[in-house]
Amino acid sequence: MGRKALQFGFLILGLCVLCLAKPKILSFEILDHFPHTVTSFTQGLVFYQGKIYESTGLYSQSQIRVLNPKGGQVLDFTVLDPKFFGEGLTSDGNFLYQLTWREEIVLVYQINPLRLLKQIQLKGEGWGLAYNFAKREFYHSDGSATIYIRNSDFKLKSSRTISLNGKPLQKLNELEWDGTSLWSNVWFCDSLFRLNLQTGKVTGIVNLTSLRSLQPNPEAVLNGIAHFDTKVFFITGKLWDRIYKIRIK
Repeated sequence: MGRKALQFGFLILGLCVLCLAKPKILSFEILDHFPHTVTSFTQGLVFYQGKIYESTGLYSQSQIRVLNPKGGQVLDFTVLDPKFFGEGLTSDGNFLYQLTWREEIVLVYQINPLRLLKQIQLKGEGWGLAYNFAKREFYHSDGSATIYIRNSDFKLKSSRTISLNGKPLQKLNELEWDGTSLWSNVWFCDSLFRLNLQTGKVTGIVNLTSLRSLQPNPEAVLNGIAHFDTKVFFITGKLWDRIYKIRIK
């Protein structure tokens, strides 16, 4: 075997090892926690300018709520039209964007004071939503294994199927961008998944069963991720009585 062929062989081997690499199992520590309204059917969470913004779901009950991250108090809220089921939530630094589940509408809000400004059409179901400030693009999930990458007016740019150990990771739900990686929870799963959008692979998993186990309601599934600082996140779920501030290690 010639030198070039040998180098090529090592390159292919390296790529195969990369493809077969298993996600890193990550741990976490609780830094703080505060009360969360136990009737809130949390769908999305985002931290922006010192406040937590929460999207809640269910028809005739959906809201956006503004929370104090030091005590959980509700500082402001707005109620959705009863025909809308609120879902994922994010901000691009100028506005808040809230998905709706089956209505194929994105609701756009002024942040301060909180006020609905307009609606944007979006084909397909809305589950999770996140924003990449560096690339000025949105990441949208619809409960499948696909992440949709959208531009500033929500036109589709591309998509990526996410896999875990070679199999599509279905039911991707709430999303959060931390500056380098996309995080997602999976419907009715107690873990957070760190996603690499270039490779489409899960690179890390955080098991949050210990937080979920504190909730007696069987419907109280994990479903709220807000990035606060390097490796620090606010975490909650549907019908949880607490929001936790954690550091992922």
